[in-house]
Amino acid sequence: MAVRFGKSPQAKVARVWALTVFAAFTSVWSTATASEPAPIAVRITEDLHEGCPKRPTTFERLRARLCHVREAAEGEPAVDVAVRVEKRGGTSHGTIMLVAAGERARAHSVGRVV
Repeated sequence: MAVRFGKSPQAKVARVWALTVFAAFTSVWSTATASEPAPIAVRITEDLHEGCPKRPTTFERLRARLCHVREAAEGEPAVDVAVRVEKRGGTSHGTIMLVAAGERARAHSVGRVV
């Protein structure tokens, strides 16, 4: 059955319905194809022992695993990432602490023989 868009009330309803469906479809389509989400601002502080490699930087390592991060501007709200690596004997012990919106996450510690 073909819908004709004449001047009858049913035709006007059909026209409005068709335009509404089209508008809803294009709205959903544009939302689904919207640009990437905004990157998360991070601020990294490091406390590394002398023998700890400095390249790639902690930010470069983070960026390699999480593509939606960027370095925070001065004074900008951000996720604070505190990295501490200390040498104990022949082992490097690292701790990472995350702080976001004043909430501190549990520290994650690892050790590696160097």
